[in-house]
Formats: sequence, C-alpha cells, structure tokens
Amino acid sequence: MSVGVGNKLRLVHQRHAPSGFVTTTAYATKVSKQRRVKLAAFIKRGLLTKQGLYTNYLDTRKRTTATATGHEMLSESSGMWLQYLVTTRQWAQFRQFYRQTKATFNENGLFSYRYDPRTKKRYAVNATLDDLRIIRALLTYDQAHHTNHYRQKATQRYQNQQSRMGTWSIITMFMRVRQLRRAV
Repeated sequence: MSVGVGNKLRLVHQRHAPSGFVTTTAYATKVSKQRRVKLAAFIKRGLLTKQGLYTNYLDTRKRTTATATGHEMLSESSGMWLQYLVTTRQWAQFRQFYRQTKATFNENGLFSYRYDPRTKKRYAVNATLDDLRIIRALLTYDQAHHTNHYRQKATQRYQNQQSRMGTWSIITMFMRVRQLRRAV
C-alpha cells in the first residue's frame, strides 16, 4: 500500500489483505436493472460453461495466437463474472464459479490469461490486472461474510504476483490505473 507523506510517496508493506470492497449503490434505474437482468440471462444461457465464459457467442473454426476468438476463454471475463456474482450476492454460484476459474486458468499460482477448451491449452501469459480483479472479488466475498477463507487465498495469489513482478511494478500499475480512471 502506498501513502502520501508531504509530496513524497512511501511504501507501507501490508501483511493483511485490504478491506472496504463491499459496495452498494443507488444509481441503477428500473430500466438499467432490467437490462442487467437480461444481460445476465444471456451470459448464463449463451456464454457460461462448466469451464468458464466463452469469449464470443459464436465459435470459430480457426484460432489465432494473437487474440482470443470463438469459444476460447479469458481470465478477464471470469474476474468480471466473479465480481458480478459477489455484487449480486449469488454466493453459491460465486463459490462454484471460483472453483471453475481455478481449474481452468490456474498455472503455477497465477492465472493464465487465456484458455482454449478445444485444445486444452493454457497460454503461458499472465495478466496482472485480471488476477487483481479476481483477488478483489475474493476479498469482497469474505468481507460480506465476515470470514477469512478467501482472504488467505487472495493474499497468496497477491504474493505470487508480487514475487513475479516485484512490489514496485504492482504499485506502479495500480497508480497508473487510478490515473486513467480519474482521466475518464
């Protein structure tokens, strides 16, 4: 975690995962809630599988190494779906989908960014932001339940990222994401 001291930024090492992720909003209108329900139904009906979420509704015959196509899967989509499940308090579905996510994407303590169910290939690339999205969903679940079950797993995944990238790389990336969000 970084904290500002005067005009300087200093690093504070945390031994525990952060909290404060449970959010509620009153921004949704009746129409936006209806659209959210329709979108979730479409995802469940057309994209959600036992292994994860398809990248596209329609499959493709030909795969490319440059981009995910057809019925390939991305850890990014799994992280967003986990965030949706925890936000909508679908606890059993969250637990099941996290188990699926681990089975599909777990590669040496990190998540592979991409998986092709046709060839059963996990790509040897990790997307830190996608892992952090999954970690946040785990922490949100535990905070809502007042448990530490997923917090321990999230902490271990974060430490795996940290050892792979180094503390400063993660902080630099986090600060850049915050800057981009403010610019929008």
